[in-house]
Amino acid sequence: MNQHTQIYGYTDESVWIQFSFEERPFEASDPLAAVNRLFKYCSLEVRFPEEATENSRIYTQLRGPLRTLDETKDFQNMKDLILTFESCEDGRLKGSIEGTITRLTTRTEGPNQRTGDMMGFGHEDKDVEIPFIVEFDLTIE
Repeated sequence: MNQHTQIYGYTDESVWIQFSFEERPFEASDPLAAVNRLFKYCSLEVRFPEEATENSRIYTQLRGPLRTLDETKDFQNMKDLILTFESCEDGRLKGSIEGTITRLTTRTEGPNQRTGDMMGFGHEDKDVEIPFIVEFDLTIE
C-alpha cells in the first residue's frame, strides 16, 4: 500500500462504507476538487438489521472496489451503482452512493448448517431488486 494512501470510513447498524484517496485531499485549497482527483476506491456493505435474527444477518457487500465517480457501474450483486461527492467543506465530506441491490446474502451461525456450511457458518444468496441510496455526511479529521 502506498504510504500516502488515506482511508476514511463510516459504519452503523445498516451500512459500512470506506473511501480511499491517494493523499489527504482535505487540506487542499479546493478540497472538493482534490477529493475527486485523489479518489482511489470505495468499499460498501449494506445491512438489513430489521431482518436479522439471533443467529443470522442479511447483507450485501460490494464485490470488488468501486473506482469511478459520477458514472454507473455494475457488479455481481449491485447494479447501476454511482458514487458522487457533493461537497467538502468545514471538515465534512457529503455525497451519496445509489444503485440497486441484486443479491442478498443470509449468513447463519450454528451447528448443522444446510446451505454453504463453512466452519459453523452457512451462507445463502437470494436474487432481489432493491433500489437504495446512502447519503453520507462524514466528519473528516
